[in-house]
Amino acid sequence: MHELLGARLHVANGADFFERTFTAEDPAWLAHHRIAGAVVMPMTAYLEMAWAAARIAVPGAVALENVEVAAPMRFTGTDPRIVQVSVEPGSAGATDRVRIHSRGHDDTNWQLHASCVVSRTSASAPASRPTLADIEATLPGAVDVSAFYGRLAAMGVEFGAAFQGMTGGRFGDGEAMADVVAPGQVAAGSAAFNLHPALLDACFHASAEAMDRLPGADDGRLYLPVGVDRIEWRGAPEGALRSHARIRPPLTRGEMLVLDIRVETPDGRAVVDISGLRCRRASRQMFRQALDAQVEPWLYAREWEPAPAQVSGDGRSQNWLVFDEGGGVGRALADEIAQRGSRVTRVVAAPGR
Repeated sequence: MHELLGARLHVANGADFFERTFTAEDPAWLAHHRIAGAVVMPMTAYLEMAWAAARIAVPGAVALENVEVAAPMRFTGTDPRIVQVSVEPGSAGATDRVRIHSRGHDDTNWQLHASCVVSRTSASAPASRPTLADIEATLPGAVDVSAFYGRLAAMGVEFGAAFQGMTGGRFGDGEAMADVVAPGQVAAGSAAFNLHPALLDACFHASAEAMDRLPGADDGRLYLPVGVDRIEWRGAPEGALRSHARIRPPLTRGEMLVLDIRVETPDGRAVVDISGLRCRRASRQMFRQALDAQVEPWLYAREWEPAPAQVSGDGRSQNWLVFDEGGGVGRALADEIAQRGSRVTRVVAAPGR
């Protein structure tokens, strides 16, 4: 069974479920992906899980489409999280859908983290597109890898050694290339994956470099991936990789940036094509607040405490506004308030509204 999927479960409605328990240190490379100080499952792991499950459960699967990240998956201390990947068959010609949920070991509610649909149709790569070698020759700037990872760390994206696979690259206006080599521990376990999440993440670093070169990149904001229009695996990764990321116009740092990414071997064999990688602007504080919002319900519970009614004067000089739903309850309430001596205005929807 695939490294990230765990046991396969068959359920009565024809869906396939895969279940595995993760911690911040299992798998070991997960601890190397921290955002705002927290260990967070990378989006590339969602892509690998979904594609691995689709290849097992959906005959003829060639790509994933409409990938949406719903919420980050955070790991706290040594607490385990149970992760479930479901592949639900489409009915009447509809596409199969993959969903990724998780919950804490003692929780009862499942949290949706990502979803996508499975495509059985291959999108042929344009025969006339330039080679990565031709593109590289047009890019004037050389990537300073150490400075690149330093900038990310300053903004709260802390990559350990497993996620620092970019070894060099070049950049131009709205685009960048990355040379990628799997770090030691990633290379040792890559055979268990279609494309190791840490390695694919390093290929995505070309997109971060391209975004960093846009005007206004010193605003302290980062862009986090939240979705992909389509991702298609075209060949097996072997050894070093090269990736090219190009930002779709307009080349301005708005709330959302959309990029297209090619990943190939150095001799030009296609590995992955990513169309429409969507990245949303955020700050370290905003991301931390999103994580804390997930934790708060585990720490606090709402409790109502009785309190005496607060009435001004004799209670007969208050003004009330009643929205009448038209079923009689609103009118009865308004009449009762008026009988008690208060002023009441009843709002009634116009007929047909």
